[in-house]
Amino acid sequence: MCQPARGGRAGAAAGRPAAPARPAAGPFGSAAGRPWQSCLVRRRQRLAAYALIVDGSGRVLLARQPDGRRYRGRWSLPGGGVDHGEHPEQAVIREVREETGVDVRVGALLDVISDVATAERRRRILHTVRLIYLATVTAAEPHAPRQPLTEHARWCARPEWQALALAPFTARVLESVPG
Repeated sequence: MCQPARGGRAGAAAGRPAAPARPAAGPFGSAAGRPWQSCLVRRRQRLAAYALIVDGSGRVLLARQPDGRRYRGRWSLPGGGVDHGEHPEQAVIREVREETGVDVRVGALLDVISDVATAERRRRILHTVRLIYLATVTAAEPHAPRQPLTEHARWCARPEWQALALAPFTARVLESVPG
């Protein structure tokens, strides 16, 4: 538990060990006058589920991250946060539909990627656990028009996605795609 350091040796005089000295500055700058300042780091954990969707031509479906997101403007696998009480496979179906306009059938769990990032200006440590599933586009009704992609999604062959600015976890997953 993070508490301000107490002055004097009252703890030692009362038979308790003296509190260790606290540094004057925390990881986010000076804590002078506010000894609790360096303790206000919020730790958050995020569970997210993504789909690796490869078509018959070997192209991968990618979605461009909108403004306001961590990887804004970069391309990533379609997917996102799992809502409280939601099964990760249902989250993949929902997120892929929202981001690309395509309905999918979720297959096997391909990978689990766990990383920790610090956003110093926000005083936040974020632990993200990403579940990567294989998925296929569900067949439309016979003679039905093909599902159009949203403006922020596109099918990319290897040379195309290799030239794109990818989110780091997406680049890691796509390295394993054969072809």
